[in-house]
Amino acid sequence: EAIRPDTVLISIGHSNREVGTIQNIKELVKVAKEKNPKVIFHTDACPSLGHYPVDVKDWGVDAASFTAHLMYGPKGVGALWTRKGVKIRPLIEGGTQERGVRAGTENVPGIVGFGAACELAMKELQDRMERLSRYRDRLRKGLEERLDMIEFTGHPTQRLPHHLSLIVHLIEGEAMLLRLDLMGIETASGSACVSLALKQSHVLFAIGVAKEVANGSIVFSFGRDNTDEDVDYVLEEFPKTVKLLRELSPFNPENWEQYVKGKK
Repeated sequence: EAIRPDTVLISIGHSNREVGTIQNIKELVKVAKEKNPKVIFHTDACPSLGHYPVDVKDWGVDAASFTAHLMYGPKGVGALWTRKGVKIRPLIEGGTQERGVRAGTENVPGIVGFGAACELAMKELQDRMERLSRYRDRLRKGLEERLDMIEFTGHPTQRLPHHLSLIVHLIEGEAMLLRLDLMGIETASGSACVSLALKQSHVLFAIGVAKEVANGSIVFSFGRDNTDEDVDYVLEEFPKTVKLLRELSPFNPENWEQYVKGKK
């Protein structure tokens, strides 16, 4: 319904950094083109590259953006793929580098490093997906068995293989992050883009998470160097962290009752 005859561009992420859900881009492109054949469809596939099969031609998109650092490539370099015939006004005017889209001397080491990272990722992709999704599922099952008052966010199956996100009731994500960091466990309370904003996530609101518990979000993501022993360690330490923080939390009903009694 949001697509109008004068709509020029649609941009939808292939996967969500915060909850891990993978969008059916191919179907969305089909719907968009049926409504407005002239619309340009762009997808941000940065979180997917190197972790999930990427096929821009099969998806039918007109443009797709990628970044190297999320797949073990160098920082500060990205790529924009465009379908033949799609014209883009340059962001930086000047020389004809980058096919006239972005002027300035090319970052040759970054480009070469990005290409090498893509080659390695393609060779390892199937094994990486199977191994990391196994870690993810082990962690999810273990947390379900050890913790109450938690809810997992994002699609249960149509999600990034290395990504697990959840809401822990009665405590805040930032407190969990600080405690886990002391234990040598690096996590996030959302996407890196908003991790320092200290505000509730619009993504969580969009999928129906209640405002009262949205601050308790935490994201675990696995990488190529993780092992089963790492999963065991998280399953040992994370429930301890949750228990400790809930005992201290002002959101804990028992603590609130004690506070009210003390005021009286």
